[in-house]
Amino acid sequence: MPETPTGARWERLLSARDASLIDAGAAGERTVAQARLVLTAVLATIPIQAVVERPGSPENWMGFAAVGVFFAFAVTVLWALGHGLYRPWFAVATSVYDVTSVTAILLVFVVMGRPQIAVNSRVIFEIYLLAISATCLRYDGRTPLVAGAVAVAEYAAIVFFVRANYDLASPEYRGFGQFSWGDQVGRLIILSVAALLAWAILQRAERLRQLSTHDPLTGLLNRNVLEERVREEVIRARRHSRSLAVAMVDLDLFKRFNDAYGHAAGDLVLRTFSRTLREAVRRTDIVARFGGEEFVVVMPETPVIDAGAKLDQIRRAMEELQIQAPGEPGARVTLSAGVASFDPARDHGLRILERADDLLMAAKRAGRNCVMSEFGVVPPGVLDGARRESDDARVDARTRRS
Repeated sequence: MPETPTGARWERLLSARDASLIDAGAAGERTVAQARLVLTAVLATIPIQAVVERPGSPENWMGFAAVGVFFAFAVTVLWALGHGLYRPWFAVATSVYDVTSVTAILLVFVVMGRPQIAVNSRVIFEIYLLAISATCLRYDGRTPLVAGAVAVAEYAAIVFFVRANYDLASPEYRGFGQFSWGDQVGRLIILSVAALLAWAILQRAERLRQLSTHDPLTGLLNRNVLEERVREEVIRARRHSRSLAVAMVDLDLFKRFNDAYGHAAGDLVLRTFSRTLREAVRRTDIVARFGGEEFVVVMPETPVIDAGAKLDQIRRAMEELQIQAPGEPGARVTLSAGVASFDPARDHGLRILERADDLLMAAKRAGRNCVMSEFGVVPPGVLDGARRESDDARVDARTRRS
């Protein structure tokens, strides 16, 4: 597979993320959340000990309150992830929180009258690098860039504020080294380089994951990932009592097409059909290449009647499509499909996928070039008829209102 051009990388960076990367990011976010909770718990021992030793010091109570806020946030995020509340924006939000937490700790030292620690501390500053490194686990190329930019901006603001308001050369601020613009610029460069390095690592990791989870010819999910996603959707449908439809799709007599026009033409058909299939369904639907000329579409929260109508619409679009095969510009390929709906009484694991395959075989026995659901062959044009009825209903409603 050729290397991705730089322009395409930036386009992918700003576009919607692949579902498999979102799942990987959710798993990485849980790992970071667990590490955040442990780290916060360890840091909490410092202000707790200080409060016990000097309960009358406002500074100690300030540090205790700050760590308490950090600990509450860490618990809340971990709880949210444990209850399936992960959203794609979590990666950027929590990464910004992590670097801002480091900035908050440095600001506490400024407020406590120890600005020399804020700009010269080595241990606290290095937590910035830990936070930026953790962005690699989020599988979101935006995360290291945003977190790095925030870290650079916040730390630079602290440096300029301290330099403008404190004379760190005076005896009262001795300790933790002298202020040096060279050192501070070096720290800002280190933060920038760390963010760019994390981004480069993440791009490589995304590419490797793409190769392991997607079919190289069509770009669709492969069978291993599909089966994992089907199990997840079955669990979700059962837990929330929601509808779920699974369609098994097969290109009719594809081997005969390959023999007649060659494998290059066959690959063209597979890529063309994959693109047609992906563009015809919703972003929340799961499309995968099951193997050879077989494909699977998983439609969460979709009644089987609607799913069958959508598959028949795709069947008719494919039937009308002319494949530009070498020497045969008018070549056509039809498809057959079987659509099964989730049944809580009998669908466990991949059983719904097996039933969709049985319905696909029934569609082939019925003469091919049709969609078979549990209620029989889906009538051609049923989706168009439903749309016309919906349009007529809206017209009637507007007429009554007028």
